Amino acid sequence: MDAVELTRELIKIESTDPGSWETEIGEYICDYLKESGADTEAYEVEPGRKIVKGVVKGAKAHPALVFICHMDTVVKGEGWTKNAFGAEVSNGKIWGTRSL
Repeated sequence: MDAVELTRELIKIESTDPGSWETEIGEYICDYLKESGADTEAYEVEPGRKIVKGVVKGAKAHPALVFICHMDTVVKGEGWTKNAFGAEVSNGKIWGTRSL
């Protein structure tokens, strides 16, 4: 799956704060990382609130790259002209609630 398709798949998963939180998107990301060969762990820090850790081992222990991001999104707002979870591609842009 390329970066555009992955982004579209992530946009389609509702993970609003407050709302459904990160459970479903955390599971998706954890599974994606596992399928990509990463060692993964998921922690539930509060009900519905997950943290996902994925480690891809390289040939050397260092230097390392750490990527940290939010998995939750803002609640859908009023007056939106596109489906917040539709992941529509239009004019070279992907429309949705998540920014990656």
